[in-house]
Order: sequence, then structure tokens, then C-alpha cells
Amino acid sequence: MESNQPNQDSAATDSSVKESAARPWYKKKRYLIPIGIFLLAGIANELEANNEPNSENQVVQQEQSDNRTNSSSEESTDAQNPNRSESTNADDGASSDSTSAESGNQNANESGDSSVGRDEGSVDNAPSDSEQTLESEETDEGSESGSVSDQSGTSDSEESDRASTDDSTAGNNPEPSISVSQANAIDSAESYLRFSSFSRSGQIDQLEFEGFPNADSAFAVDFVSPDWFQQAAESAESYLEFSSFSRQGLIDQLEFEGFTTEQATYGVDQAGLGNGSSGSNGGETVSQANATESAESYLRFSSFSRSGLIEQLEFEGYSNADSVYAVDKVNPDWFEQAAKSAQSYLDFGSFSRQGLIDQLIFEGFTTEQAVYGVNAVGL
Repeated sequence: MESNQPNQDSAATDSSVKESAARPWYKKKRYLIPIGIFLLAGIANELEANNEPNSENQVVQQEQSDNRTNSSSEESTDAQNPNRSESTNADDGASSDSTSAESGNQNANESGDSSVGRDEGSVDNAPSDSEQTLESEETDEGSESGSVSDQSGTSDSEESDRASTDDSTAGNNPEPSISVSQANAIDSAESYLRFSSFSRSGQIDQLEFEGFPNADSAFAVDFVSPDWFQQAAESAESYLEFSSFSRQGLIDQLEFEGFTTEQATYGVDQAGLGNGSSGSNGGETVSQANATESAESYLRFSSFSRSGLIEQLEFEGYSNADSVYAVDKVNPDWFEQAAKSAQSYLDFGSFSRQGLIDQLIFEGFTTEQAVYGVNAVGL
């Protein structure tokens, strides 16, 4: 039994080999499996090639939709800017031509893909055509923006020309304009002049003191522009109403107030302090009358010798003749003036009898007047 078993196995193997050799090739696995794999690969390539044209068509449709949107916006812009219509239409024509060329290239690529087996090399050409189209559109947009910039520059230059024309027209017909601050300064200047007299610089200082700026103050004073000579005469009269002045003293005072020398001299002459002017009191001049008033005023507050009072009046600007006239007209008791001076010195210092006599003589009193004064105070 055991020896028959190997014989049976070899017989079965031989029969199977003979059967395998008798089968045709298309029933053998070593042929069927590679053929099946090849067919599946071809079907997969077919499906992939069919999907790629669809995506390309979607890109083309999206680009066409964008072109229609740009065209509608450009048409609305052309309605506002007619000058852009020609350049925009040219750009639209270029865009449509590039789109047609693109679609033609894509159709050629699709037909080439179907006839040649839709290999990967022909499929890769489609995106490059799309990129060229996009670059063309960007170039068109750049030229379009350049034309818009040119038009904007043109409109700006036209506005500048109109502005310069308006300015030149305004220059031909100047209209003075007064600010609110200047108007208020004018009102204040007129108000001050109704109640007092000023020099030009004096009134500007007054307006600045009230808070107006220097420019508005000067504008207001020059706008009102009163007669400054008349203002000097009124100021001279005002000073003489409250005090006495020599001719030169009043001229100096008016110049200190801001009047010019000519204006001050005119004002003093108008007030009656002119050279050789005579008053109503028996031929007394105004200057002599003022010198007399000044001498009396000094004697009310202090004591003087005759020479001392004359010197004081001359210091105030009176002439020597008017000063002598005034002192001799007042003619106080000079002995009494010596006694007052001696008492005044003792109120502020200590003196010997001879020292005080010497001091009074130095002040212009005579020796008799000085001795009288020292004896009057108890020395």
C-alpha cells in the first residue's frame, strides 16, 4: 500500500500539468491579472482627464463673470467720465480677444487630450494659458488706472486754473475786510477820543492795555486817524487846567506822551505858551502866569530863598525872565522863609548855630535872613 501511494501522486501531477498546458492563454492568471491592472489604470486616467476639463471650464466661466462685472462698472464710470470710454472699450476688446484666444486654446487642448490619450503633458499647458490671460488682464487694468490718473491730474490742473482765475479777479476788485476784533478796536478808539486826547502811540498803547493785539490797535488808530496836531493842543490845554507849566516844560510833557516835536510845539502855542504870547492880565504872558502859579505852588509845600525859587522855576523849564517875574510878583517874606528852612533842617539833623547859618546862606538867603532864621528856631 505504501509503495502505491507515490505512484498515484506522480500520476496526478502529470495529469494537472497536461491540463494546464491544454488551457488557452486568456484563461491563465499570469495573463489575466496584468491585463486587468492595465485596464483599471486606463479607466482611472480616463476619469481624471474628464474631471480636469470641467475644472478648467469653471475657471474660464469665473473669469468671464469677472470680466462682465468689470465691464458693467466701467460702463457706469464712462457715464460719469466720457473721456475714458475710448480707452475702456479698447481694454474690453483686448480682454474679450484674450478670452477668446484662451477658450480656443483650451478647446484645442481638450481635443488634443482626447486624441492623444489625454496625457499629463497636454493637461499642464492649460494653466499656463490661464496665467497668460490673467497677466493680460492685469496689464489692461494698469493701463486703465494710468488713464484714470491722467484724467485726475487734468481735473486737478483745471481746478487750479479756476482758483488762480478767481484770485486774479478778486485782485482786480479788492474789497476791504474788517475782522470783529478790528471793528471793536475802532469802536474803542472812537470812544476814547470823545472823552480825552491822545497821541498816535499813546492811543495804540491804550488799546493794547485793553487787550487788543498790536496789529488790531494800530489798524484801528490809523482807521480813525484824527488830527494829531489838534489832539496835541487839547492835551496841552488839559495839562494847564490842572497844573502850571513853562513853555519848554509843557513841550517836554507832550513829547513824553508820544506827540512829535512839531505836534507838541503846535499844541503849546495853541494853549497860549507861545514865544511872546500875552495874557489878559495887564499884558502878562501865559508863561509868566504859569511861572507865577508854579512859584506859589512850591511855596505852599516848601520854603525857598529868592535865588533858590528862581532856580527851581528855571529847572521846570521857565525862562530866567519869566522865573524872575514870577518870584518878584509872589514876593514872599524871605525872613520868614529863612526861619522855616532853619526849622526844617533841625527836624532832620543837628546843627551848631554857625553851621546852620552857613547852610542857610548856602541855600541863597542873605546873612541877615540866615541869622534871623537861626534866632527864630532858638539857636
